[in-house]
Amino acid sequence: MLYSRMFVGLLISLYTGREVLAQLGGENYGLYMVVFSTVTLLAFVNEALGTSTSRFLNYAKGIGDLDELKKVFRTAFWGHLMAVLLIALLLETVGIWWCNHKLVVPAEQLPQIRIIYQILLLFTISDMLSLPFRTTIFVHEKMNVFALISIGDMCAKLAIVLLLSLFREKLVAYALMLAIEAFFVLSIYVGYCRRNFPECRFGGQFDKKLFIRLTTFSSWNFLGSMAVSLKGNGINIVMNMFFAATLNAAFGIALHVQSSLNGFVQNFTNAAIPQLIQSYAAGETAYMEKLLLFSSKVAFFLLLLAAFPVIFDADFLLALWLKQVPPFTSIFVRLMLIDALINTPIYALGALAQATGTIALYQVVVSGIILLNVPLTYLVFKFGGLPQTAIAVAILLSLLALLGRLLILKKLIPGFPLRDFLCSFLFRAVLAAGFAALPPLICLWFMSPGWIRFAVSSTTCVGTTVGMILLIGFNRQERGDVCRIVREAVYKRLMWN
Repeated sequence: MLYSRMFVGLLISLYTGREVLAQLGGENYGLYMVVFSTVTLLAFVNEALGTSTSRFLNYAKGIGDLDELKKVFRTAFWGHLMAVLLIALLLETVGIWWCNHKLVVPAEQLPQIRIIYQILLLFTISDMLSLPFRTTIFVHEKMNVFALISIGDMCAKLAIVLLLSLFREKLVAYALMLAIEAFFVLSIYVGYCRRNFPECRFGGQFDKKLFIRLTTFSSWNFLGSMAVSLKGNGINIVMNMFFAATLNAAFGIALHVQSSLNGFVQNFTNAAIPQLIQSYAAGETAYMEKLLLFSSKVAFFLLLLAAFPVIFDADFLLALWLKQVPPFTSIFVRLMLIDALINTPIYALGALAQATGTIALYQVVVSGIILLNVPLTYLVFKFGGLPQTAIAVAILLSLLALLGRLLILKKLIPGFPLRDFLCSFLFRAVLAAGFAALPPLICLWFMSPGWIRFAVSSTTCVGTTVGMILLIGFNRQERGDVCRIVREAVYKRLMWN
């Protein structure tokens, strides 16, 4: 079900992205993305608390302590509520000032932008309040439930896009319908969790000591969440300071493509993270190491299969997908997918760092590197750099951050398989991707753009990528595991039918 959700989600996401751009227009879509980036910029506070909540819930479940599980959720929920109130206060003060005085928007659209800002604030609050409930679903590994709710969420967003043509003020209508839909999704998460998980039923005492532990742990996660938020939203806001809104539209489309394809990675990794943390808590080191290497490989190769055809033929696919393609969109898409490929192992590595409970050094070093995205992007643009150099800088910083993660985990976890990770994962992944890229590159070099070239290059790309993954990417035991997983999935599907 989880992987069906990925494919359905990808198709719906691509269609809605196309229609939103067509309905709003390039400039309005760019303005919407800038306002959205501003409103969600501070969501890192809630995300950091969510990461800590996941760690404490998984740890309590790993040791089989139901009372501790209840205490953690109830305390974490009140923590999330306080974080939401703090974010709302900051957005209604500092955020409003920034929106009125710093965002580069046409003067005649400023009143409309203010309305959209307030509506998107409600959307963000609903989304943030659902986080502890989504986390609980992942902790209990109810992936089918998450998949069903997510598919419903995506179908609702599709309906919103289809209804846009009925409205005159499309920007306001789009934001308002998204906010209403987010509230209904929140209600579904709350209802399901309260009915099925005893820890999610409100009541009980607020544990001050646990709250202090949770927030202390979260204080280091704030750095990581802030760095990730500023990497995407911050770069988009800086672009708004130097370039036209159509460039924000191009960046928004590239983010949309990246997040859509990145769903292949995140859904698989979300299923593996609870087992990683729980195996560490239970002292099952050998299983933890095997799961780390295997999940990192599968995540990388899943994204590689989805991203390679897009990287090689981005111009053709964008022209086919969108009714109007903003300038720089294709180069943005290519570079951001490369950056996503580099970052595929970070979810599993981050989960291991969280499991140790000692994350100060990890977050300071890794977040410090990622936070350089915004100042370096500003300097590049200040000295006349091209728009795509911002993403090139992000790619270099992602490589440095990955190296930092590995070195710190080697220090935090005795026996961390650094050599195996470098040789069994990184070396094999790069080698497989390099050989897989050669045949489609030859097709692109000798054939003219069009349907025939796309059919030949994408078929060649998928075929050679699958071949190189099986031949080079996986070792013999991993190939056996992959074949077993595929056989079981096919058997379950046949039995279901």
